Amino acid sequence: MIERRAYAVQMSFDVPDSERRTAEKAKEAFKQLSSQLKLTVEYLSLIYEPFKKYEQIDPKEVAEHRVLLRKIQRKAADKFKKISRQYNKCLGLMQEFSTDTRTEVLMTSFADAKEDVFKQVRTFLSIFSNLDSTDFRNNLVSSIEAIRKQINQLRQLISDRIISHIDSNILAKSWIDTISDKYQDKVQEKVPLIIELFRERQQSLKSAR
Repeated sequence: MIERRAYAVQMSFDVPDSERRTAEKAKEAFKQLSSQLKLTVEYLSLIYEPFKKYEQIDPKEVAEHRVLLRKIQRKAADKFKKISRQYNKCLGLMQEFSTDTRTEVLMTSFADAKEDVFKQVRTFLSIFSNLDSTDFRNNLVSSIEAIRKQINQLRQLISDRIISHIDSNILAKSWIDTISDKYQDKVQEKVPLIIELFRERQQSLKSAR
């Protein structure tokens, strides 16, 4: 265990402070991106649920809510524009580590996953150009389901592989960092107690002489 801790500490010292700061910023940027993706899925659910619930929807009903649906389309488009900007921020921060093969492979997977999401997003947005279509409901439901699937895969890539890679290979966080604050507090409390007992023992020996 001591050897593992020493190795982790050595790895930490090997990473320049400037790179560690960039890595921390990148980690936070990826977390923010994941949160944005989650919130966007929740927003899409607001339109998904009512259309999913009713299999037969009269096109005239859809036409009557044309203004609301256009508003939903614009708001969804804005959300995905923000996601695209956050994606570019993440990619830009990771550029500093592009010489690392593992980072390059991960960022390639990240780019592919993002493109899979936005391919479905383009399909989703295009559906609103034909609100009179008898297939509008079915196309909308299947499109949102496809977006959710791709977003879930992207979020999993971010949490399970990218952030883990930043922690393990750039920030060099070891197993000791995963110990809860509560447990660490107990460990820190025990050290002074041991020292105190040792001092008391030494005092007793001196007094007995």
